[in-house]
Amino acid sequence: MKQQKLENSVANINPSPHITHKRWHGLAQSIEQEHDFQDLRIEGNLPKEINGTFYQNGPGLFEREDDRYSHAFDCDGLMRAIKIQDGCAKGAAKIIESAGLLAERQAGKTLMSGIETTCYGLKPSFNRIKAFATGKVDTKNNANTSMMVWQDRLLALYEASPITELNPQTLESMGETTLGGVIKSAFTAHPHWVSERKTAFGFGVDLEGLKTVLNIYELPSSGPCKVLTQVPLKWRPVGYVHDFIATPNYLVFFIPPLHLPTSKLYKVVKGDGNFTHIEWRESLGSEVIIIPIDNPENVTRFKCEPFIGIHFANAYEENGKIITDFTYGPDTVLYDSVGPTPTLPTQRAIKNRYLKRKADSSVMKRATIDLQSSSIEFSTLWNSFCEFPKINPGLQGSDYQFMYLVQQSKNCAQTTPYFSDIVKLNTKTGDAVTLELGSELYPGEPLFIRKQDASQEDEGYLLCMVYDGNINKNHIAVIDAQDIQSGPIAKIHFDQAMPFGFHCFWHPAK
Repeated sequence: MKQQKLENSVANINPSPHITHKRWHGLAQSIEQEHDFQDLRIEGNLPKEINGTFYQNGPGLFEREDDRYSHAFDCDGLMRAIKIQDGCAKGAAKIIESAGLLAERQAGKTLMSGIETTCYGLKPSFNRIKAFATGKVDTKNNANTSMMVWQDRLLALYEASPITELNPQTLESMGETTLGGVIKSAFTAHPHWVSERKTAFGFGVDLEGLKTVLNIYELPSSGPCKVLTQVPLKWRPVGYVHDFIATPNYLVFFIPPLHLPTSKLYKVVKGDGNFTHIEWRESLGSEVIIIPIDNPENVTRFKCEPFIGIHFANAYEENGKIITDFTYGPDTVLYDSVGPTPTLPTQRAIKNRYLKRKADSSVMKRATIDLQSSSIEFSTLWNSFCEFPKINPGLQGSDYQFMYLVQQSKNCAQTTPYFSDIVKLNTKTGDAVTLELGSELYPGEPLFIRKQDASQEDEGYLLCMVYDGNINKNHIAVIDAQDIQSGPIAKIHFDQAMPFGFHCFWHPAK
């Protein structure tokens, strides 16, 4: 495939006041055209040592008929995949056709309420009552948040629902799976791999009678999925856990003080959105739960100041303590700032809905957990509004140096809810290099791919889906992780705009 010369991107440590971020609304528009794998245009020099498939999941349809979804988690999922081989690339994009989506298409109306979506009527209310009785929450499984490849099976994830399986060759939806009858109901959008055990760990927050529980699962590289243990949560009566982290010996959970008042249950049963009535109650505090993998019944748990752990970069063990790095929120910044689906790129809309956050919302923090004293201490690694931290995946569960994340530059914080920069953070020194891609360019989660025969931790490439508001199209930016300030060395172009995505996954070619 012929490769075009790459135009230079803008790389700044100090953002230029002339760079603009106002044409972001294409990120919150439904995809125009689904397609099977087809050749993608390459600009620049795509390294031939990058061989595998890049997956990204996120919202794909932002409305049903003329009804606009008011929250991104209610949107129907869109799986994007780019197969890269020997300097060439093919891409596909398919809406995840859940049973709920197909039923609503046939009925021509909304059949189930969601995060903010309402659905009133006798049958929906009866289904809600039945859901509370059985512990299976009655929401449409949008499968729109994340994904993983486990034993060559492509699994689309949505934390409030069961796993959805897709055909990895065509991205066609294959329906929900319990992985052999093991997954009881919900399954996290954030499973974590532990290299030393050759196992991924995940969880589900489930209702069992009057109890809210964490069901913990292990997914080994070979062999069946298993239940590791079950941990009851405090009755609130609905518990919420977005992410967690794993070390070679422990699983770490931070339980935020989200509370659904009993007095509001009838409104949820009636058909209101699930999260519409959930409150942030500081008096509850947050709870730290530590589960030893080899002795899962010996759980350590204790209360601390109220906060929410949004997304984890890594965790490791050091001198009898657990070190965890994650994006920290003093409130529901994840739900308020990342989730809603704007339509008009107006400054008033941004200020009213997205920027009413505390100064330390979604900053990168380090928590040091002392198991002997059951205590936790926090320090700040990066003090800008940031998200989607990633590291060299070969160092998951180990001490490490470099983290990659996206942030909002100060000159765009008043005009867009999305991110503008890619940051490489040295966690040992606090030094950072910031790449601001340029006017109207919006990066998603950066994914690190190790170079062949690499001898240094940061010797690899970053792959990042970027929306270009100048031309209303997307591309994958390929960046040398040791030289991010020089910008992309290659771009893999789509011929249309892609809605914003949440999480990515790299599946190397065998």
